[in-house]
Amino acid sequence: MYLCLIIRSQNYQGTIQNFIFLKVGVTGHQKDKKLSSLSELLREGGHEKSNNLIMKMDIESAEWDVFDETPSVVINQFSQIVLELHGLIPDRKEEGPSLILKVLEKINETHQCIHVHANTYDGILWVGDNVLPDLIEVTYVRREDVHDRLIKNKRRFPTKLDYPTFEGLPDLKLGTFRLIEFL
Repeated sequence: MYLCLIIRSQNYQGTIQNFIFLKVGVTGHQKDKKLSSLSELLREGGHEKSNNLIMKMDIESAEWDVFDETPSVVINQFSQIVLELHGLIPDRKEEGPSLILKVLEKINETHQCIHVHANTYDGILWVGDNVLPDLIEVTYVRREDVHDRLIKNKRRFPTKLDYPTFEGLPDLKLGTFRLIEFL
């Protein structure tokens, strides 16, 4: 389970030389000597006061534990978060719907989802005419950075910028993928 933290330098000039890529082991509640929490990684790297970090995370279902353990104030240090969310089909995950909902609500407190793409590597669940992939790729931006520019989503996913996960297989049509509030 690895996390790629991309640390933008303060004197960003638009070149790759001003980025530091860290491939590090990350964990949440489950401790391991080879892995660190997100808070620990930022502290160890001298970035605990940084507020313009970028995260790219694909940690094969451990994201739920990492985000559950990570305080919202630490999550808010990231201006952009790109991650894969695994185990979304109810009968296929160990985490349970309550942990997934709790983590998504936590991320949504500080960040806004701006893009979603179904990854067809794992299974899918059809609920009526709607599809729920077990694995989705999500891009978030920090709300405070874009609060005056957020509009209700009218785009249908996948967009023209998306490509199928596997060449020759169609993408899953997610529709407008808007937040639905349950009463």
